[in-house]
Amino acid sequence: MTVTVYGPGSKQYAKAQAANANRVLDQMKRGAKLDQSAAEKAVFLASVTQAFSANIEYDGLAGEELFKAVYADASIGFIAEQVTKHVGEWANFMKASPEA
Repeated sequence: MTVTVYGPGSKQYAKAQAANANRVLDQMKRGAKLDQSAAEKAVFLASVTQAFSANIEYDGLAGEELFKAVYADASIGFIAEQVTKHVGEWANFMKASPEA
């Protein structure tokens, strides 16, 4: 299985990062712990995921809901861990083509 993700220079990534920053600010305002839950991490990863390469079936879900479910499932947590590591490295992404 491969996962196609939007890189740190993309609009999709910027939007996901902004949502994360807003969540952190809200937590700070409330005086809550700043730990990110597995569900919140799954939401971020799903937001920056374009596609899974394999025909993955998970409770009949598709698209972003499928991505969230896979990333949040602790029994296959290695997927979220590997995607998190990959998406955080700028060197893993090429410049956009002129047509993009």
